[in-house]
Amino acid sequence: MKKTILFVAFALFLAGCTHTAQYNKNAETAPINENIQIEKALQSTIIYVSPEQFKSQKFKASSRLGNDESVSINLGEFASGETQRFFSNYLTNLITSKDQNSLNSQGLVIIPNISSFRYGFYSADGFDVTAKPFVSYDFNLKIFKNQKLIYNKNISSDERHFGESAFYGGGDAHHAQIAPIFQKAISTDLNAHAEEIVAAINSVM
Repeated sequence: MKKTILFVAFALFLAGCTHTAQYNKNAETAPINENIQIEKALQSTIIYVSPEQFKSQKFKASSRLGNDESVSINLGEFASGETQRFFSNYLTNLITSKDQNSLNSQGLVIIPNISSFRYGFYSADGFDVTAKPFVSYDFNLKIFKNQKLIYNKNISSDERHFGESAFYGGGDAHHAQIAPIFQKAISTDLNAHAEEIVAAINSVM
């Protein structure tokens, strides 16, 4: 019995730890552009994310440092949450939906899709004593009005989004930055394209 317990414990140790990156609706976001506005803020707007996007996925670090551990993350929650927060600055009749029938709406339908998520840790000292966590991803945003596509663009930057340098030791401390880095990066991408997004919506009013 003791041998079985030791074997299971050793197998779990070899498998490494899985950390959960959770979406936080109160996390810091990028500042909005207050000089632009949508002409019909009350129009019906649906943010659609497919049920498949809302399934938690497990990712291993893409860097050598930390590649014996993994992060579990729900990309759909991050995509829908940050997209809703961004558009709530300009629109006042927003709902989030996982129902495919939402795509038949005659109002605005916004579809954020995040893919190719990667994360890791960069150590500048060469000794892996301290490290900066980073994330990168692809973020495609589609907008339909009356079922007509009016905006379709990959708005993510190709660069890595870095957090703060911190001691790389045991526990969750070095993984705790992944979620807030990711959220702020999505927010930054949306705000960087705010003018063209708003212009596309206003063009079909």
